[in-house]
Amino acid sequence: MLPDDDTLINAYRRVVYVRRLNVEINRANAEAKKESESVEIPDELRQRVEQLIKEQPATSWDDALYQIADGQDGVDEQNSAGRPKRKRQS
Repeated sequence: MLPDDDTLINAYRRVVYVRRLNVEINRANAEAKKESESVEIPDELRQRVEQLIKEQPATSWDDALYQIADGQDGVDEQNSAGRPKRKRQS
C-alpha cells in the first residue's frame, strides 16, 4: 500500500537529502582520515597531556589530546595546513 502523494513526495525529498548527506560524510571522512595519518605528532606529547591533567585534574587524557590538537593547551602551534587551529566546538 502506498501513502498519499504528499507523504510520498516528502519521503522522496528525504531520500535525496540523506543520499547527498552520505556522499558528503564519506568525502569528509576520507579527507579527515588522510589528514590524521599524515599529521605531525607534537613534541613532548606525553608531557603536555600530563601537564594538562595536573592543571585540570578532572580532565581525562583523551580530552587533553583534544585540547592539544585544538591548540587549547597554551602551546602555539599550527595545523597541518599551516593555519592556526580551530577551536573545538563544545
